[in-house]
Amino acid sequence: MVDYMSKSSYKTLIRMAAQDFRVYETLHLKHYSPHKYARGEYTYSSSNFLVRWLFWYRLRRILEHLKDCRPGRVIDIGCGEGALLLTLAKIFDQCVGVDLNVEAAKKLMQHQGVENVSLIQGDFAEMTFKEDYFDLITATDVLEHIPDLSGFVKRIKKILNPDGLFLLTIPSENFFYVLGRKLFGFSQKEDSCPHLYNAKQIINILKGEFEILEKEFIPLNLSSLVSAFYLLKVKRRQK
Repeated sequence: MVDYMSKSSYKTLIRMAAQDFRVYETLHLKHYSPHKYARGEYTYSSSNFLVRWLFWYRLRRILEHLKDCRPGRVIDIGCGEGALLLTLAKIFDQCVGVDLNVEAAKKLMQHQGVENVSLIQGDFAEMTFKEDYFDLITATDVLEHIPDLSGFVKRIKKILNPDGLFLLTIPSENFFYVLGRKLFGFSQKEDSCPHLYNAKQIINILKGEFEILEKEFIPLNLSSLVSAFYLLKVKRRQK
Protein backbone atom coordinates (compact mmCIF):
# COMPACT_ATOMS: atom_id res chain seq x y z
CA MET A 1 0.00 0.00 0.00
CA VAL A 2 1.31 3.46 -0.94
CA ASP A 3 -0.04 6.74 0.33
CA TYR A 4 1.00 10.31 -0.38
CA MET A 5 2.23 13.33 1.49
CA SER A 6 0.82 16.86 1.33
CA LYS A 7 0.02 18.16 -2.14
CA SER A 8 2.00 21.32 -1.28
CA SER A 9 5.23 19.41 -1.87
CA TYR A 10 6.91 19.62 -5.22
CA LYS A 11 6.37 16.30 -6.99
CA THR A 12 4.39 14.58 -4.24
CA LEU A 13 6.53 12.40 -2.01
CA ILE A 14 5.81 8.72 -2.41
CA ARG A 15 5.50 7.20 1.03
CA MET A 16 5.02 3.57 1.94
CA ALA A 17 2.65 2.77 4.79
CA ALA A 18 4.61 1.88 7.94
CA GLN A 19 3.66 -1.79 8.01
CA ASP A 20 4.72 -2.20 4.38
CA PHE A 21 7.97 -0.28 4.60
CA ARG A 22 9.03 -2.24 7.70
CA VAL A 23 9.95 -5.15 5.40
CA TYR A 24 12.64 -3.06 3.70
CA GLU A 25 13.94 -1.42 6.86
CA THR A 26 14.29 -4.81 8.53
CA LEU A 27 16.32 -6.13 5.61
CA HIS A 28 18.51 -3.05 5.54
CA LEU A 29 19.21 -2.83 9.27
CA LYS A 30 19.95 -6.53 9.52
CA HIS A 31 22.96 -6.02 7.26
CA TYR A 32 24.46 -3.18 9.25
CA SER A 33 24.45 -4.42 12.79
CA PRO A 34 22.99 -7.29 14.83
CA HIS A 35 22.88 -4.86 17.74
CA LYS A 36 20.92 -2.28 15.78
CA TYR A 37 18.65 -4.87 14.25
CA ALA A 38 17.87 -6.41 17.64
CA ARG A 39 16.90 -3.03 19.08
CA GLY A 40 14.64 -2.27 16.13
CA GLU A 41 15.93 1.24 15.43
CA TYR A 42 13.41 1.87 12.69
CA THR A 43 12.79 5.33 11.29
CA TYR A 44 10.38 5.40 8.32
CA SER A 45 8.43 2.49 9.80
CA SER A 46 8.91 3.28 13.48
CA SER A 47 6.15 2.26 15.85
CA ASN A 48 6.29 5.85 17.15
CA PHE A 49 4.24 8.28 15.06
CA LEU A 50 6.54 11.25 15.78
CA VAL A 51 9.62 9.39 14.56
CA ARG A 52 7.86 8.34 11.36
CA TRP A 53 6.55 11.85 10.80
CA LEU A 54 9.97 13.43 11.29
CA PHE A 55 11.83 11.22 8.85
CA TRP A 56 9.22 11.38 6.09
CA TYR A 57 8.93 15.14 6.64
CA ARG A 58 12.70 15.43 6.22
CA LEU A 59 12.41 13.92 2.72
CA ARG A 60 9.49 16.17 1.87
CA ARG A 61 11.54 19.24 2.79
CA ILE A 62 14.31 18.07 0.45
CA LEU A 63 11.82 17.88 -2.41
CA GLU A 64 10.65 21.42 -1.75
CA HIS A 65 14.10 22.59 -2.88
CA LEU A 66 13.85 20.92 -6.29
CA LYS A 67 11.29 23.25 -7.87
CA ASP A 68 13.86 24.72 -10.27
CA CYS A 69 15.50 21.41 -11.15
CA ARG A 70 15.17 20.07 -14.67
CA PRO A 71 15.02 16.35 -15.41
CA GLY A 72 18.59 15.10 -15.49
CA ARG A 73 20.93 12.95 -13.42
CA VAL A 74 20.81 12.46 -9.65
CA ILE A 75 22.77 10.32 -7.20
CA ASP A 76 21.53 9.53 -3.69
CA ILE A 77 24.56 8.72 -1.52
CA GLY A 78 23.68 6.42 1.36
CA CYS A 79 20.33 5.63 -0.23
CA GLY A 80 19.43 3.08 2.45
CA GLU A 81 16.14 1.36 1.72
CA GLY A 82 15.44 3.71 -1.20
CA ALA A 83 12.74 5.89 0.40
CA LEU A 84 13.90 9.06 -1.36
CA LEU A 85 14.75 7.30 -4.62
CA LEU A 86 11.08 6.45 -5.14
CA THR A 87 10.26 10.12 -5.68
CA LEU A 88 13.54 11.18 -7.31
CA ALA A 89 12.82 8.60 -10.01
CA LYS A 90 9.65 10.53 -10.88
CA ILE A 91 11.56 13.80 -11.33
CA PHE A 92 14.89 12.81 -12.88
CA ASP A 93 15.70 10.82 -16.01
CA GLN A 94 18.61 8.91 -14.51
CA CYS A 95 18.89 8.02 -10.81
CA VAL A 96 21.74 6.30 -9.01
CA GLY A 97 21.59 4.98 -5.46
CA VAL A 98 24.75 4.08 -3.54
CA ASP A 99 24.97 2.23 -0.25
CA LEU A 100 27.00 -0.43 1.53
CA ASN A 101 24.00 -2.74 1.07
CA VAL A 102 21.42 -2.14 -1.66
CA GLU A 103 19.43 -5.35 -1.37
CA ALA A 104 16.51 -3.68 0.40
CA ALA A 105 16.47 -0.78 -2.07
CA LYS A 106 16.65 -3.21 -4.98
CA LYS A 107 13.61 -5.11 -3.73
CA LEU A 108 11.71 -1.88 -3.13
CA MET A 109 12.39 -0.60 -6.66
CA GLN A 110 11.29 -3.92 -8.12
CA HIS A 111 8.14 -3.98 -6.02
CA GLN A 112 7.20 -0.44 -7.07
CA GLY A 113 8.09 -0.99 -10.73
CA VAL A 114 10.79 1.70 -10.80
CA GLU A 115 13.01 1.21 -13.86
CA ASN A 116 15.22 4.32 -14.08
CA VAL A 117 17.22 3.69 -10.88
CA SER A 118 20.67 2.06 -10.89
CA LEU A 119 21.84 0.72 -7.54
CA ILE A 120 25.53 0.36 -6.73
CA GLN A 121 26.67 -1.53 -3.66
CA GLY A 122 29.87 -0.43 -1.95
CA ASP A 123 31.68 2.53 -0.42
CA PHE A 124 31.12 5.79 -2.31
CA ALA A 125 34.60 6.94 -1.26
CA GLU A 126 36.08 4.15 -3.37
CA MET A 127 33.91 4.67 -6.46
CA THR A 128 34.70 6.49 -9.67
CA PHE A 129 32.15 8.56 -11.58
CA LYS A 130 32.50 11.03 -14.44
CA GLU A 131 33.45 14.55 -13.42
CA ASP A 132 30.71 17.20 -13.55
CA TYR A 133 28.22 14.41 -14.22
CA PHE A 134 25.34 14.79 -11.76
CA ASP A 135 22.83 17.63 -11.70
CA LEU A 136 21.79 16.81 -8.15
CA ILE A 137 23.45 14.95 -5.30
CA THR A 138 21.55 14.02 -2.15
CA ALA A 139 22.80 12.62 1.15
CA THR A 140 20.46 12.32 4.13
CA ASP A 141 22.29 11.90 7.45
CA VAL A 142 25.42 10.47 5.84
CA LEU A 143 28.30 12.90 6.31
CA GLU A 144 28.46 12.57 10.09
CA HIS A 145 29.48 8.90 9.68
CA ILE A 146 32.41 9.37 7.25
CA PRO A 147 35.97 8.99 8.68
CA ASP A 148 37.71 10.99 5.91
CA LEU A 149 35.01 13.62 5.53
CA SER A 150 37.22 16.18 3.79
CA GLY A 151 38.14 13.71 1.05
CA PHE A 152 34.52 12.58 0.80
CA VAL A 153 33.30 16.15 0.26
CA LYS A 154 35.98 16.78 -2.39
CA ARG A 155 34.80 13.67 -4.24
CA ILE A 156 31.21 14.91 -4.18
CA LYS A 157 32.27 18.29 -5.57
CA LYS A 158 34.20 16.62 -8.38
CA ILE A 159 31.20 14.75 -9.77
CA LEU A 160 28.66 17.56 -9.34
CA ASN A 161 27.75 19.67 -12.37
CA PRO A 162 29.06 23.26 -11.92
CA ASP A 163 25.44 24.44 -12.01
CA GLY A 164 24.16 21.52 -9.96
CA LEU A 165 22.97 21.31 -6.36
CA PHE A 166 24.01 19.24 -3.37
CA LEU A 167 21.19 18.71 -0.87
CA LEU A 168 22.03 17.12 2.45
CA THR A 169 20.73 16.72 5.96
CA ILE A 170 22.81 16.43 9.12
CA PRO A 171 21.72 16.00 12.75
CA SER A 172 21.66 19.20 14.80
CA GLU A 173 23.40 17.44 17.71
CA ASN A 174 21.79 19.87 20.14
CA PHE A 175 20.56 18.89 23.60
CA PHE A 176 17.05 18.03 22.43
CA TYR A 177 18.34 15.93 19.54
CA VAL A 178 20.59 13.90 21.84
CA LEU A 179 17.77 13.52 24.36
CA GLY A 180 15.42 12.41 21.60
CA ARG A 181 17.83 9.68 20.47
CA LYS A 182 17.96 8.31 24.00
CA LEU A 183 14.20 8.47 24.51
CA PHE A 184 13.49 6.64 21.26
CA GLY A 185 16.22 4.04 21.76
CA PHE A 186 18.68 5.04 19.03
CA SER A 187 22.20 4.01 19.97
CA GLN A 188 25.57 5.58 19.31
CA LYS A 189 27.62 2.43 19.75
CA GLU A 190 30.44 1.55 17.39
CA ASP A 191 28.46 -1.18 15.66
CA SER A 192 25.55 1.17 15.00
CA CYS A 193 27.09 3.83 12.72
CA PRO A 194 28.23 6.40 15.34
CA HIS A 195 28.43 10.11 14.59
CA LEU A 196 32.07 11.11 14.05
CA TYR A 197 31.36 14.81 13.46
CA ASN A 198 28.90 17.33 14.81
CA ALA A 199 26.94 19.78 12.65
CA LYS A 200 29.38 22.66 13.12
CA GLN A 201 32.36 20.56 12.04
CA ILE A 202 30.53 19.26 8.97
CA ILE A 203 29.46 22.75 7.89
CA ASN A 204 33.02 24.06 8.27
CA ILE A 205 34.37 21.27 6.04
CA LEU A 206 31.62 21.88 3.47
CA LYS A 207 32.48 25.58 3.29
CA GLY A 208 35.92 24.68 1.97
CA GLU A 209 34.41 23.29 -1.25
CA PHE A 210 30.85 24.60 -1.46
CA GLU A 211 28.89 27.79 -1.15
CA ILE A 212 25.98 27.36 1.23
CA LEU A 213 22.84 28.75 -0.38
CA GLU A 214 20.34 27.86 2.33
CA LYS A 215 20.35 26.31 5.80
CA GLU A 216 17.01 25.17 7.13
CA PHE A 217 15.96 23.68 10.44
CA ILE A 218 13.93 20.48 10.33
CA PRO A 219 11.83 20.31 13.51
CA LEU A 220 11.96 17.65 16.17
CA ASN A 221 8.30 18.20 16.98
CA LEU A 222 5.18 19.30 15.14
CA SER A 223 5.30 22.81 16.59
CA SER A 224 8.68 23.42 14.90
CA LEU A 225 10.15 24.83 18.08
CA VAL A 226 13.03 22.37 18.38
CA SER A 227 15.24 21.35 15.46
CA ALA A 228 16.43 17.80 14.88
CA PHE A 229 18.26 18.23 11.58
CA TYR A 230 19.77 20.89 9.39
CA LEU A 231 18.93 20.77 5.70
CA LEU A 232 21.67 22.36 3.60
CA LYS A 233 21.40 23.45 -0.01
CA VAL A 234 24.85 24.09 -1.47
CA LYS A 235 26.59 24.57 -4.80
CA ARG A 236 30.20 24.25 -5.93
CA ARG A 237 32.53 27.12 -5.24
CA GLN A 238 33.82 28.57 -8.49
CA LYS A 239 37.56 28.36 -9.06
